[in-house]
Amino acid sequence: MGGELNRDKAENGVSAKNSLKYLLDRCKECGYIDDVEYDYAVGRTGYGDKEQFKAKALISFFSGEKWLIYTTSTFRSDRFKGNEWDAYNIKSIDTDITNVYMVYADG
Repeated sequence: MGGELNRDKAENGVSAKNSLKYLLDRCKECGYIDDVEYDYAVGRTGYGDKEQFKAKALISFFSGEKWLIYTTSTFRSDRFKGNEWDAYNIKSIDTDITNVYMVYADG
């Protein structure tokens, strides 16, 4: 029973990620956003790990403004705190990032 539940969660996560990718790709095609980078990762200067902090997507607008996007299919506090930590650090590295959004599927 636990295996089925985990498989369902994994499938929901993949579905949410694919839906987000479709939506953002369409926004780029329609000219609403300048660019989108998936599985975005960056590290602090002076540290060996160049992928220290991660986000599902980095959206760039024509104005130079940038947004981070995270997705989750379960709203667990430990996952949210980890994403919040990554977002805080990424925003301190790239000050053009003005907004961070957590996308939580409703079904």
